[in-house]
Amino acid sequence: MIAASTANNRLLIFNRTSVAPLSYSFAYQLPVSYADPHGFLRINDSFLYVTSWFNNTVYSYNALNLYNMSWTETFDFSAIPVAPPSNGNHIQIDECDRRWFSLGNYGIKIFNSSGSPIGSFTLANLSVFDSLLTDNYGIYLSDISSKKNHSY
Repeated sequence: MIAASTANNRLLIFNRTSVAPLSYSFAYQLPVSYADPHGFLRINDSFLYVTSWFNNTVYSYNALNLYNMSWTETFDFSAIPVAPPSNGNHIQIDECDRRWFSLGNYGIKIFNSSGSPIGSFTLANLSVFDSLLTDNYGIYLSDISSKKNHSY
């Protein structure tokens, strides 16, 4: 399991020690090169994306070896050209390899795999914290301001 420690800019790695009851033990911490790691998108056991709450950037992590703390961090893209800094919440990737980046009051900005902006999804008075895309392009949004979930 991986958790973000935004206060000290680290990812915390845990090992599962038991399935029933479910329990974890702390394994190690991974320093990051940016402020406020926040949202995760797990691709598989050795690859994930992490968003920065502070500067609306996305980084990818590739585990070269899961057991000896050997990870590579790569800058993926920044949403700053289309949304001011902060509120970089969570990211989803659809079947066409587009990145749907939830940016609070700035809605969702959509980027291609190279990080270029290609679209957006915004609704008045909606502050998007996270999203879920379904196979048939239904979208579920969690709204911070109303504390409700919406589906479209």
